[in-house]
Amino acid sequence: MRNNSDTCTIQRMSDLIILPVTTMDQARAVGQIAIAAWGSGDLDAIPDHMVITVARYSGVVLLGYLDETPVTFCLSFLAKTESGDLHHHSHIAATLPEHWGKGYAAQIKRAQADAVYAQGVPRMTWTYDPLETRNARLNLHKLGAVCNTYKRDVYGEMRDSLNIGLTTDRFQVDWHLPYTALPPKPDHHSAQAINAVTTNAAGDLVTPNQTTIPDAPLLKLYVPNNILQIKTNDLPLGVAWRNYTREVFETCFSKGYKAVDLVVEDGQCAYVLHRG
Repeated sequence: MRNNSDTCTIQRMSDLIILPVTTMDQARAVGQIAIAAWGSGDLDAIPDHMVITVARYSGVVLLGYLDETPVTFCLSFLAKTESGDLHHHSHIAATLPEHWGKGYAAQIKRAQADAVYAQGVPRMTWTYDPLETRNARLNLHKLGAVCNTYKRDVYGEMRDSLNIGLTTDRFQVDWHLPYTALPPKPDHHSAQAINAVTTNAAGDLVTPNQTTIPDAPLLKLYVPNNILQIKTNDLPLGVAWRNYTREVFETCFSKGYKAVDLVVEDGQCAYVLHRG
C-alpha cells in the first residue's frame, strides 16, 4: 500500500498520484517496475535496501500510482561534477510497459525536479541511449534538457532485452532548474541536414554513410526511430548506426554543438544540434 501522508503527496495528473518512497514495500515496487520495463527477469533488479537508503539520505525516490497500483518511478542522488558543482544525478527511471506513451514519465520527472530544486540544487543530470528516440523525445523535447557529452560504453555489456547487442553508449544530459525558466527551442526548420535515413529497393534501412559536418549554427541529424526492431532483425545494421552516430555526435560536440531537441518530421526522427 502507498504512504498516505498528505504532506508528501504530489498531484501531477488527474489519475496519477506521486509520492516519495518511505517504506520497504515501496522500495520493492521500484525494483519490480524496473524489471518489467527492461525485460530482464531478475537480472538487473534494484536491491530494496539500496532504494530505501538513497531515499533516506538526500536522494529523491518517487513512486507514481494509479489508484493503489505503482506504475512509474524515478531515483536520483546528490553528486558533484569534476569542478565540484553540486547536482542531482538521476540514475534510473521507468514506467510499466502497458503505460508507456501516457505522459507519466514526464510527470514524475517534473515532480523529481521540484523535489531536487526544493533542496536548493539547480541542476540535474542523467544518461540515456541516444538511439532510443522515445527517450530522446522525452528528455530533450518535452523536459527541455540538453546534451554536449557523449560517453562510450558506460555500463559495459548489458543483457536485458533493451540493451543486448549494442555497446552501452550514452548521452549525459543536463537539466537546468527550474524547468519552467528554460529558453525556447530553436526553429528546427532552418537547420541544415547532416544526413538522411535511407532505404533500399525492398524498403529496408541501409547502413549509414560517413558524413561531413557542415559549418552552420543549427544542424539536423536523422536517426532511425526503431533501433530495437533494427538490432533484433539485423544486428550488424544496428551496430553500424551505433558507430556512425557515435562519430557524428562526438565530432559535433567537439565543435561546440549541443543536442537541444528531438523532432519528428514525416515519420522520421532527427536530433537538432545548436551551436552558440
